[in-house]
Amino acid sequence: ALTLIVLLPRATFVPVIPWLLLVFLSSLTSAFKVQLPITTGSTMSVSYIVDIASLILRGPHATMVVGAASGWSQSTWNSQTPSPPYRTLFNMAVLVLTVEAAGQVYQRLGGASQVEMTEIAVPLAGMALTYFLVNTIPIAWAIALTTNQSAWRVWKTDLLSSLPSYLLGAAAAAVVIQVTDRSGYWLTLLLALFPLYLTYKMYRTGVETEARQGAILEAAHDAIVTMDQNLNIREFNPAAERMFGYRRLDILGRNIDLLLPPADRAQYLAALSEYQATAGGPLARRRLELTGLKADGNEFPVALTVARVRTAS
Repeated sequence: ALTLIVLLPRATFVPVIPWLLLVFLSSLTSAFKVQLPITTGSTMSVSYIVDIASLILRGPHATMVVGAASGWSQSTWNSQTPSPPYRTLFNMAVLVLTVEAAGQVYQRLGGASQVEMTEIAVPLAGMALTYFLVNTIPIAWAIALTTNQSAWRVWKTDLLSSLPSYLLGAAAAAVVIQVTDRSGYWLTLLLALFPLYLTYKMYRTGVETEARQGAILEAAHDAIVTMDQNLNIREFNPAAERMFGYRRLDILGRNIDLLLPPADRAQYLAALSEYQATAGGPLARRRLELTGLKADGNEFPVALTVARVRTAS
């Protein structure tokens, strides 16, 4: 809030229509998490490309509004459950500070709104690196604080690998600006329509997929718990809530060890990690009888079946 109050009066919003288009595109693509595939298993955020383009064209002060709108939209639009106000404010604040810091670095390194790739390579790289650090470090701390993990481990394991996509996204934004500068209004309009089309396609696909998955999860009588590669919980259906005594929103992001009794925890975690890595070990193609741990501390018998699920992200 202080950053906005101090620096927003220095922003230039004229011409207004192109700036509003940047706000709209960043908000929409952020809300629907529109990604472009760049290599096998890697993607690049369209919202990030829009933010970088705004930083180059309009500077950091005006782009703070773009970032704030993007942070607000990703917490409120296209959300199955409303985010708490503190989470919405956190997302907005992180993006406001991120774009301001990244834009300042770009300008201090000699970057300008007139894009010549050979002249802005260093400012562009500095801006992308600053954006990456200022954006991901607070997120790593937030995840660590809410899931009782090490912030360094979260950042190194889950976020550091995305650095190349930040650098590539900044280059893509500069290329788009250069092409539109040389090709005129109509190509600019077509390039703006492309992420809108991607947003629509992703929205339709997401609605259909979530409807199918949601119906399965909600109707299942068995507890269904999904985990990422770090054994952090990503989905927790109503049957799992009833079985373990945790509310879904209270346990998402926390490690699966929370559901395992201390005496057997190391053994179960080793077996899960082995299965995650190799699809082998004691959990492979077997239904195991083991012990679970309820939220109230009581232990109970569990029949466990595991399966690996690959996703596009």
